[in-house]
Amino acid sequence: MPDRYPAQITGGCLCASIRYTVTFPNEASWPPQVHHACQCTQCRKWLSSLLPIAISIPVPNISFPSQDSKDPSQLKIFESSPDVERKFCGKCGSGLTFQHLKAMPDTLELWLGTLDEEVLIGEKMAEEKPGEEPHREGGWGQDLTNIQETLFWGHKIEGVTDGGPGAKAKKWWGMIGQGTSFV
Repeated sequence: MPDRYPAQITGGCLCASIRYTVTFPNEASWPPQVHHACQCTQCRKWLSSLLPIAISIPVPNISFPSQDSKDPSQLKIFESSPDVERKFCGKCGSGLTFQHLKAMPDTLELWLGTLDEEVLIGEKMAEEKPGEEPHREGGWGQDLTNIQETLFWGHKIEGVTDGGPGAKAKKWWGMIGQGTSFV
């Protein structure tokens, strides 16, 4: 457990039509307990990423869409498989969440790429100058990207998605808990 933790983190889609707030009501909920990378074809296509990373958030801990959303009516739902919903912005197309309604009805999988920049890498502390690394303080990216599970390991790309941040994570052939995990 870090010495400090945020009471909440924020994020949203690219165009800011949809915003959300995740609250952490007590120290036991930080950092979120499940961080995973998914290598299934659907997640890759949905997010245009070879290795999308998500955190599991209890549904009561997320305000979605939050009051600072520019156009909450743009929150759309796509049923990508039976009992699976993916929330996204109907205006800019940003994929926001994954939820398996039968297996995990009380949990939303929140894609880390939708978190606000300040949440991941901290606040800018000075004006950025060309050729100089920007000075930032804070940020929770290291806590949030500690991958504990890699899903659909059978879809790994040798030499590309089989190393990196999820290399030491528990690996599953399917969803978490499906089949045998192995390292």
